[in-house]
Amino acid sequence: MRQAIRSVVTQSVRAAEVVVVDDGSTDGGGAEVVGLGIANLRLITQTNAGVSAARNRGMKEAGHDVVAFLDADDQWGPNFLEAISHLIELYPEAGVFATNYLRHFVDGMSRGRCLPGFRAYNTWEGLLNRYCEIAGNQGSPIHSSAIAVRRSVLEEIGGFPAGVIFGEDLITWVRLALSSQIAYTSRPCAIYNVRSPHHSTSTLLSLRRVADELYGMFCENPWELRSVACLIQRQYYGLALLHLERGDAESAKQCLARGTEVAPAHSRSQLAATIARAPGTGGRVFAALLRRVREVRDRIKSEELSHVLQELRWTAADGGSGH
Repeated sequence: MRQAIRSVVTQSVRAAEVVVVDDGSTDGGGAEVVGLGIANLRLITQTNAGVSAARNRGMKEAGHDVVAFLDADDQWGPNFLEAISHLIELYPEAGVFATNYLRHFVDGMSRGRCLPGFRAYNTWEGLLNRYCEIAGNQGSPIHSSAIAVRRSVLEEIGGFPAGVIFGEDLITWVRLALSSQIAYTSRPCAIYNVRSPHHSTSTLLSLRRVADELYGMFCENPWELRSVACLIQRQYYGLALLHLERGDAESAKQCLARGTEVAPAHSRSQLAATIARAPGTGGRVFAALLRRVREVRDRIKSEELSHVLQELRWTAADGGSGH
């Protein structure tokens, strides 16, 4: 918390106000914030209601049109607000303003940029019109600690989804991308401190809820939301891996099937990558997964998926020997 706030108050462009929401912490964080003696800082305390509720409360309490967010474990680079101000000036028609970010791992290394398509020697800025496509193929170029949003735009989509404990921001970014323009710079101006994932049952349920909500949005208007399909597939395939790690082959099959159904033409590379990353659970699991995918193939009549199954059939057969 202390490092996060220090990164806010040492910006090259001063924040008009700093609102800290203490979401029922038990580590004395609120008292620590007050003890910093920052003039334009306000501390809001509430009973624990989750990260979405905390962000929504902070947005409601803020007295300005554009609100930037920062998680307690992350930091802004010294020029983050300067970069956001620059984007606001250049693209006043946008409702979202974001920068690239560095992922800082527990081993102390900051491994490259989140978005491989942006080269280090060629900083790009402009309106990011392909958020869903980029997020589906390479991972999200937006992070909750590297973004500022107009309050009116965020309120229009209902804010952050309450009750979702993990992955809630992805739903928000997709809704924002579909309803507003995103001004973006590929220069990393924030640091996301990657925490070791803990895939509890509640976390898996939350991730499934995120994927299912995106799937529901897609089903309502698949033609207009076709750019979201690859992102949804990535979510379901990632869930399939997590279920495999827990030995839950049935849930893995369900997620793999739904992901394949949403974006059959994109299944070849994604399915191959998923199986390549799968834990050593034996050929029986792979065979079960492929049987489920064949059921989907019969329903969607995808030539691309058929080709994938032909290529991967030997993988399942080979994995089944000796296990």
